[in-house]
Amino acid sequence: MTFYLRHYWKDERLAFPSKTNKSMTFDHRLIEKIWVPDIFFVHSKRSFIHDTTVENIMLRVHPDGNVLFSVRITVSAMCFMDFSRFPLDTQNCSLELESCWYNRLFINFVLRRHIFFFVLQTYFPAMLMVMLSWVSFWIDRRAVPARVSLGITTVLTMSTILSGVSASMPQVSYVKAVDVYLWVSSLFVFLSVIEYAAVNYLTTVEERRRFKKTGKVLPCFHCRILFGM
Repeated sequence: MTFYLRHYWKDERLAFPSKTNKSMTFDHRLIEKIWVPDIFFVHSKRSFIHDTTVENIMLRVHPDGNVLFSVRITVSAMCFMDFSRFPLDTQNCSLELESCWYNRLFINFVLRRHIFFFVLQTYFPAMLMVMLSWVSFWIDRRAVPARVSLGITTVLTMSTILSGVSASMPQVSYVKAVDVYLWVSSLFVFLSVIEYAAVNYLTTVEERRRFKKTGKVLPCFHCRILFGM
C-alpha cells in the first residue's frame, strides 16, 4: 500500500522568531541534520520512499518549534489470511508501526472481496457446463458419437476451469469454498458421462438377450419402452 506517513512533534531547538508567524518548509536535505522519530514497520517485507522526481519528503517548522514531517511510503506487509470461504471471505489485516522509544501503533484494515468478478469467471461458466452436460439426457442413446463428445467436452472444460482457479490462488493446505463448488460441478458432469455408459451397456446387454431369443435386433421403439428413455 502507498500512503503519506506524517509525524508531529515539538522541538524547541528549532524555534525561531517570526513577525508574521509563518512556518518554513524544507526538503529532504535538512532531515539528516535534525532529530526525527525512528519509526519502522514491524511486519514489513518490502518498503521504500518515493523519489520521483525528488525524494517525497517534506519538513515544515513553525516558529514555536512545532514540526510536521511528511513522507510518501510504499509498504508491502505480511497479513495472515484465511481462504476457507474464498471468494466470499473477509480478511482482517493490520499494519504495525513501532519505535524504540514509544509504544507500538496498530492500524487495522478490513478487506472485502468483490464477488461479481468470480461470478462471471468461475461460477457462471461452471453452471453452464453442468447444464450442458444434462443436454445429453435428451439425445438418443444410440447417437454414441454425439453423447460421448458432449460428455468429454464438458469434462475437459471443467478441468480447465479448475486448473485456472488453482493457478491464480495461493497454495494452501485446506479446502476453499470455490473448490467445493467446482468439484461438485465436476462430479455432476462426470456422473452424466457415467450415466450414458451405464445406459449404453444395459442397452447392449438387452439387445443381445433379445437377439438370442428372436434372432433379430430389438427395434428402438421397444428399447425405449424397456428402459423408460
